[in-house]
Formats: sequence, structure tokens, C-alpha cells
Amino acid sequence: MTKNNPILFFCFFIFCFGHIAAGQNKTDSLLNVLKNAKHDTAKAMLYIKISNLHRIHGNYEKEIEYYQKTLMIFEKFNDKKRMAGCYNGIGIVYKNQGNYEKAIEYSMKAIKIFEVINDKSSIASCYSNIGIVHQKQGNYKKATEYYEKTVKIFKEFGNKTAIAWCYKDIGNVYNEQYNYEKATEYYQKALEIFEQSAYKAGMANCFLNIGEIHKFHGKYKKAMEYYQESLKIYEEIDNKKGISLIYMSMAELYNKLNNFNTAINYAEKSLKIAKEIRTLDIEKEIYSYLSEAYQGLHN
Repeated sequence: MTKNNPILFFCFFIFCFGHIAAGQNKTDSLLNVLKNAKHDTAKAMLYIKISNLHRIHGNYEKEIEYYQKTLMIFEKFNDKKRMAGCYNGIGIVYKNQGNYEKAIEYSMKAIKIFEVINDKSSIASCYSNIGIVHQKQGNYKKATEYYEKTVKIFKEFGNKTAIAWCYKDIGNVYNEQYNYEKATEYYQKALEIFEQSAYKAGMANCFLNIGEIHKFHGKYKKAMEYYQESLKIYEEIDNKKGISLIYMSMAELYNKLNNFNTAINYAEKSLKIAKEIRTLDIEKEIYSYLSEAYQGLHN
């Protein structure tokens, strides 16, 4: 990308620098407030906010550091629920960092406490996180097992929306195994529940995922139909991240059709929104599609 489109790369670099600087200002502001905080509860809440800012910028070690500070306060008061919440949070940080052994270790620590206080909903959340870790490691059988455990608990509570998200996750597992028939089956199961409960964000996500499968199979017209359904809902609920993702998928589709001008149009629409909502991961991908499109125009 840097060789073919130095201007695009430079713009991306400038944005990243500004994004980091803005985040540092927020962190410094919270640290100043922390200096004057007298009560442990106030300190704990500030630690969590600072930890969240470090998460946004991928400063994993700092994020863990502030989680540990928070944990020490909750241990002092023997606040088991919040202690377990910290363990779960640290597990998620390790998951994002790619330290999967530690991620599972801390998720299991959280589960042990949640079991003691009989917090089944939080146990289900931990199971889901462990499922994600196994999925990232390619342990698809284990991932599915943990997602199914999550489904079982949510069924006890009749939490249909959570069940649907689990079905979507199981669909993703099958998708990664190139078992598109099973993936579509679970996406459709999720979609059916989302439609019954009129949960529009879930519906839009399923339409997007099904569209991606059609795109993989070269069924571009069908893929575009699902993208349009997804886009219509995301626009209706004003989900800017979803809109940006749809435009990005459309850009990729038009690149595959060698319709590079249209690909650039959708990529630029996606990029504009991604910059507004500061989604760095999406921006990185968009720049790759822009690079591909510009390269295609000059070949």
C-alpha cells in the first residue's frame, strides 16, 4: 500500500497520530482527577475509566495495570461480584492481546466466583469469552461447546436476544471452517429470533454475514441484496459502524467485479464514517481496498 499510494498512507498516519494524541489528553485529564479522589469507590471508578481508554488504544499492559488497581480495592471490601468482573475484564484484555492461556485462566477465576454467588448470567458471559478464545486458536469444537453452554444458560432465563447472538457466533465458527451451509443455518436461526423480537441491530448483522457468504461463492447479486437489507436497517437505527462496514463490503465486492470507480466511491463513504466514529481497525481495512482499487485503475 505504501508503494502504490503514498498519499493514502500519509493521511492514515496523520489520523492515527491525532487519534492517539486525543486519547492521551483524556487519560491525562482522568489522572488529574484521580489525584484528588479521596474515597476508594471513586478511585475504582476512575481506574476503570482509565483502563477503558487504554483498551481503546491497545495499551494492553496499562489496561491490565489499572484493572489490577481496581481489583485490589474490590478485594479490600470483599466485593466478590466486582472482583469477578475484574478477573473477567483482565481475561478479555489477554484475549485481545493474543495471550490465550492467560485469557482462559482469568476467565476461569471469574467463573469460580460467579458460581459461588450464583450469577449465571455472568457465567454465560465468561463462557462466551472462552468460546471466542478457542475460536481464535482454531479449536472450533471447544469453541462451539462453550457457545452451546452459553446458549443453555440463556435459555434458562429466556433471553432470546442473547441466544440469537450465540447462534450468530456459532455461525461464525462454521464460517471459519468453510462449512457455509451450517454457517448459514445458524445465521438464519439467529435472524429468525432477531426478527421475532424486532431486534434490528441483530437482523442487520445477520444480513451482512449471509451477504458475505454469497460474496465468497461469487453470487454478487445475491450478496448485494443482503447488503442492501442490512444497510437499510443500519441507516434506520443510525448505526454508523454498521453503515461503514456495509460500504466497505460493497467496496470489496466491486473490486472483485473490477468496477474500481464504484469500489472507490463506497470505500470513501466507509472511510468518512469510520473517521467520524474513530474505528481504527475498519480504517486499516478500507485503505487496503482503496489501494487495491487505485492499483486496478492503473493496470
